[in-house]
Amino acid sequence: MQLSNIDASLSHGLFVAGKKMSFLCFATSLLLLLPLLTIIMLIIPGIEWERKMIIALVMGNLLFISLFILIINLIAGYKKLEKKVVLWLEDAIRLRALTMRLDKVSLAYKPFQIQVNFEFDGRMYQRVSAPGNVIKGYHKIFSRYGDREINILYSPKYDEVLIIKDCMTDNGNK
Repeated sequence: MQLSNIDASLSHGLFVAGKKMSFLCFATSLLLLLPLLTIIMLIIPGIEWERKMIIALVMGNLLFISLFILIINLIAGYKKLEKKVVLWLEDAIRLRALTMRLDKVSLAYKPFQIQVNFEFDGRMYQRVSAPGNVIKGYHKIFSRYGDREINILYSPKYDEVLIIKDCMTDNGNK
């Protein structure tokens, strides 16, 4: 199973790999353009600096550098999770599972928490998306998978559930 086919981890929420990770890395490199341009402008002699231009450059650089740091932290977190997922895939078994949406809260944020029910080795299992963890347990990604049958990968060694991305069938329906 390719990492890019995994959409989420039940214990950690959204999983980013493949094209999404490439996009994050590309966005990170773009965020360094304004500070680089500012350095080049400082080196060029003869530029008259107006107060408004200096303020705009400083504010823009602070914003871009803050976003750069934020995205670098996201990438580091996803890379750390990727190492765990590689371990979980060593003994993972592909199964069909039924999901049930647990939260019925009607908020502007619309958090989602799901329970995954599946059979493995003649026993029924129930796993909940990150119980007790508001940030990871209630993740928007789980809204795609509530109240229906899905494909999962289950790692018995680590007791972890990975949700496989939905694939289009031959007739174009999900």
